[in-house]
Amino acid sequence: MCGIVGCVGDVHATTVDRMTDALFHRGPDSAGRVDAGRIQLGARRLRIIDLLDGDQPIFNEAGDKCVIANCEIYNFLELRTRLQSRGHVFKTRSDTEVILHAYEEYGVGALDHLEGMFAFAVKDGNRLLIARDRLGIKPLYYFQVPGTLFAFASEIKALLQHPSLDVSLNMQSLANRMVLGYGFGDETMFTEIKTLRPGHWLEITDGPAGLELREGEYYRPTLDADESLSYSEAQDQLRQKLERAVARHMVSDVPLCLTLSGGLDSTLLAYIMRNQTSGVLQTFTVGDAASGDLVVARSIASQIESSHRECFLDFDEYLDLVVPCTLAEEQPSSLYALPLLKLCREMKSEATVCLNGEGADELFGGYDEYRNRYRKLEAMKRGLACARRIGLEPSLEATQWIEDIATATSWEQYVQMIFILNLQDQLVRRHLDILDRYAMAASLELRVPFLDDGMLRLSSRLPTRFKVRHELGVGKYILKHGALAWFGSSILDVVIREKAGLPQSGSYLSGQFSELCAQGVSDDYVACHPLKELFIFEDRGTLRYSKRDLVLFELFQFLFLEHRGAAPAHFKVRDFINDRSRRLTDQSAIAVASSATSAFADA
Repeated sequence: MCGIVGCVGDVHATTVDRMTDALFHRGPDSAGRVDAGRIQLGARRLRIIDLLDGDQPIFNEAGDKCVIANCEIYNFLELRTRLQSRGHVFKTRSDTEVILHAYEEYGVGALDHLEGMFAFAVKDGNRLLIARDRLGIKPLYYFQVPGTLFAFASEIKALLQHPSLDVSLNMQSLANRMVLGYGFGDETMFTEIKTLRPGHWLEITDGPAGLELREGEYYRPTLDADESLSYSEAQDQLRQKLERAVARHMVSDVPLCLTLSGGLDSTLLAYIMRNQTSGVLQTFTVGDAASGDLVVARSIASQIESSHRECFLDFDEYLDLVVPCTLAEEQPSSLYALPLLKLCREMKSEATVCLNGEGADELFGGYDEYRNRYRKLEAMKRGLACARRIGLEPSLEATQWIEDIATATSWEQYVQMIFILNLQDQLVRRHLDILDRYAMAASLELRVPFLDDGMLRLSSRLPTRFKVRHELGVGKYILKHGALAWFGSSILDVVIREKAGLPQSGSYLSGQFSELCAQGVSDDYVACHPLKELFIFEDRGTLRYSKRDLVLFELFQFLFLEHRGAAPAHFKVRDFINDRSRRLTDQSAIAVASSATSAFADA
C-alpha cells in the first residue's frame, strides 16, 4: 500500500514534497518523486509485494510513461502473463507495474482488466490519468484552480499542505450527512475538495489553453438477477467464490493476520483462512470491560487453533485516541469505530497485512434497513426536517433517493434500491473510508475479501430472495445457511448471534465519553449554537441534543479549519470539552458555524 500525491500546472516541487511527507504513515518504507516540470508526483510506499524492487514511481521500458499507485491488484499474475505474451517487458514482480503495462496496452480500457483495490496515477507525456477501484476501497481526493492547477492525494491532509487551497466547510455535504448519515457523490466536508467517485477515472491534459479535464465512469453497481440459478447452485458458487477471494487476498510477501470480531463475516474468513494456510493463523480482537466480543472471538480462535491476541481499551486510552481518530477520518467523527484504531496499532506489531470481514452486509443484505423500510424512511425524513430548520437543503440526488424509497410500490423494489444505495456512497463513506484511514494511520494494509470482484459479480446475479428473506425477517440468508452447510454446528452460535460488529467493543467507553461531554458542556452553549439541529438524536421516542456530537463536530472544525489537519502540541480533549462553556464569551466556535451557514444561505 502507498500514499500518492501529484500536481499538474503551476506547481512547486517543495509543495509536492510537503504533500508527500504528510502521507508518511501510509508508506514509511520508501519515498519516490517525479519532477517533470508542470507535472510532479510523489509517493510513499508500504512494502507488501516485491519488497526489493517495487518502489515507486515505476517507468516503462521507454521511460516516457510512469505510474504511482496505492493498490493491491489480485489478478496481477494472470495479467502479467497476458501482457508478457504481447511483448511487454517487466522490470519488477510488483502488481503496480502491471497497471502501467495494462495502460500501455489498453489505455483507459485497462480499468476493465484490473481486479482489486486501487487508486493510481499514470503520467503519459503532458497527460495524467487518475483512477479509483470499482467500490472505492482505496481513496483519492483532488482540487483544482480551473485552467491553471490540479492537485490530487490519497488523503485530504496532504491537499491541505497546498497554499492555493482555501479551507472552508461544505454546507451541502453537511446537509446530506444529516439526511443520509454520510456524504454523497463527489463532495467532501471541504468546499473546494472533491473525491474521485468509485468506478471513475479523470484525465488531466496540460495544453496550450491551460488544463483540460475529462472524466469517465467505467463501473456502477447493478443488480441483474439470474432467475435460472437454483439455490443449491448459488450456494456452491458462493463457497467457491469466497474461497478464491480469500486465497487471492492472502498473497503477500509480509506477515498477515485477521480481525476476529466474533461475528459471522470474520468467523467465515477465519475458518477458510485456517484451511488455506499451513502455518498458524494470527487473529486479533479488541474489547473493553463490558464487551462480549472477546468471549465469542476467544471461542472461535480456540476452534481454529489460531495465535490469538486480545486488545483491551480503558477510558484514558479512549480519550487519547479521539484526536487521532478525527484526524484519520477527516470528517466529524462518531467514534463508533475508535476501537479499530487501537486494534490496527496492535496488529501492526505482528503483521503488515490484515484481512477484515467488511462488505458482506452490503452484498447480502445484513442491515436492519433491508428488512425494515419504515425505520429507514423515518430516519431520512427526520434528518431532512432538521436540515431545513437551519436553512440547509440536501443535494437533488440525495432528495431523489428519499422520494424513490418513499414511493417504492413493493418490498422487492424497495430492497433493490437499498442494495444499490448501500453499494455506492454508504459503503465507501461510512465503512471503507474509515477502515482505510485507521489501518493506514498505523501503516497497516487492510484487505476485504467479501468485496473481491468475483464476489461482487456473484452477488449481483443472486435473486434478492436468496439474500434477504423478508417473510422470516432474516438478512444474509444464503451466507448464514451456507456457513452451517460448510462448517456445521461449530458455527451455529455465531450464525444465530444478533449482529453487533466492531462498534460493540467500545460501547461502554463511548457512554463514558458521552457523560464527560454532558458534564463539560453547558446547556446554554448548546441552546445558542446556530447549528444545534445537527446534534439532535432520538432517545426512547424523545428528541434530545447530543453534547457529544457537538464536541466532535467542533473538534473537527478546530483541527481542520483552524489548523489544516494537525493537532497543536500538548492538545488535550478534556480541556477542549470544558472550553465549550467558557467560550460563550468570545463565541469563536459559534462564529465559524454562523459564517458557514450564512455563506451557504447566500449561495
